[in-house]
Amino acid sequence: MQRSEVYEKVVKVLTPHLDEPGAAEKIAPGAHIIDDLGVNSARLIDVVIELEDAFGVAVGDDELDAIATIDDVVSLVAAKLG
Repeated sequence: MQRSEVYEKVVKVLTPHLDEPGAAEKIAPGAHIIDDLGVNSARLIDVVIELEDAFGVAVGDDELDAIATIDDVVSLVAAKLG
């Protein structure tokens, strides 16, 4: 799977979890998921679970702690997909 395809799928999974007004317009690879997009840490866990299902990968707790931006998620998933 191409990195751009991973990015598009990550955005598709993440978008329904954005509660902050105008957050969808801030979506970009460098956008900080919590600070820029307003996804709280509990919601982030829900997002990761959905990503695990969508991509067929597992994300460890240490990997979850390292996720800050959309690009972090894309890099992690792309690496797991090989």
